[in-house]
Amino acid sequence: MRKAEIINGRIVNVVLVDPEKVPEWCADWPDAGNAGPGWLVLPDGSFAPEVPFLSRDEAIGQIVSMIDHTALQITGLVPEVERLSWIAKEQAARTHIEGRGTDALLLNEAVATGESADELARKIVKNADRYRAAVSRMTGLRRAAIADLDSRDAGVVIEELQHELAAIVQAG
Repeated sequence: MRKAEIINGRIVNVVLVDPEKVPEWCADWPDAGNAGPGWLVLPDGSFAPEVPFLSRDEAIGQIVSMIDHTALQITGLVPEVERLSWIAKEQAARTHIEGRGTDALLLNEAVATGESADELARKIVKNADRYRAAVSRMTGLRRAAIADLDSRDAGVVIEELQHELAAIVQAG
């Protein structure tokens, strides 16, 4: 069995012990598994390899890139011209659902896809609401992660953000 000595959130020493005769001085140390000195301790108690030093600007760039990638996982590949129409499409869909008229933007897409305007409007509003919820969560995570860079290891901040972003994608 390999036991890990932890100081300040990092493994500083790993000792090999007989699982049947663990010395008292390391009995409360966690099992190191395959981790080694320099590995980071994550909030859930698991270990991650030490991440090379990142400057604040590099860490912020990585955080922004991770969020962009997450947004792409949520939306899929969509042409920019279509993304630019999302606000107008949402407004047109909500207006249609409220019975205040049907915009040509909504009608033209419905005709092209063979859906009714009602069906398309419901899909657009559902997607808009889900996307808005994901974006607000990602925005909060980005702001919190950047603030955390002032007091925490960038590698740990980025590792935690990866877990949070994966949860957003899984929630769909």
